[in-house]
Amino acid sequence: MEGIKPEDIKFTPFTDGKIRVWFRMIDVGKDGYMCKDDFLSIADRFVKEYSLSGGKATEVRDWLVDGWNIVLDMDKHKESVEEMMKKMPLVVAMGNKVRSGARISEDEFTQAYGQLIEVYPQLAKESLEKMVGAFFEVFDEDSDCYITDAEMTSAMHCFGYDQPDLVKAAFASMDLDKDGKLSREEYVGGWVSFMLDQDKSNPFVKAFAPHLVEQ
Repeated sequence: MEGIKPEDIKFTPFTDGKIRVWFRMIDVGKDGYMCKDDFLSIADRFVKEYSLSGGKATEVRDWLVDGWNIVLDMDKHKESVEEMMKKMPLVVAMGNKVRSGARISEDEFTQAYGQLIEVYPQLAKESLEKMVGAFFEVFDEDSDCYITDAEMTSAMHCFGYDQPDLVKAAFASMDLDKDGKLSREEYVGGWVSFMLDQDKSNPFVKAFAPHLVEQ
């Protein structure tokens, strides 16, 4: 998946704003904090909603609970984990806090993700593609390699986002050929663009973070 180039991935005030929007979308208690129990709660929703078991259930839980450490273990950057840890102390601290059950603030989450983007933009892209792709396979309940607006709405509900009209608006904007479904490439590319590029015309930005367009 080509999409945005690593050299175009930057941690700007616009990126900062989008990360904060995502954090607030998945903030289970809507109190400005997340912790391991919150991520496990989201994972349990997915397991129940999609009747997941075995490897797929484990994969969902791993990405939600241990995603920061999974990123550190992705060895496509040709550096040791030890070297990466030195360059990304905020990412390391985030992984440790999630594992310990400590509460994570919006600022901590945003700063850690920003450090990943600044230090390893290619890794930020690859890890996001891998995670979103893994969830796409869960959302695609009938395994036809596409998701519908109903499937996307159900998925966002599991994350704790209960504004179906905005989800449907984002879906409609991404569905360029208006066939009522999104391919894996369209869905994954849409989220990668939302999180990492500087395009304010992205349909997810317009639907979920219209205030950022005006800045």
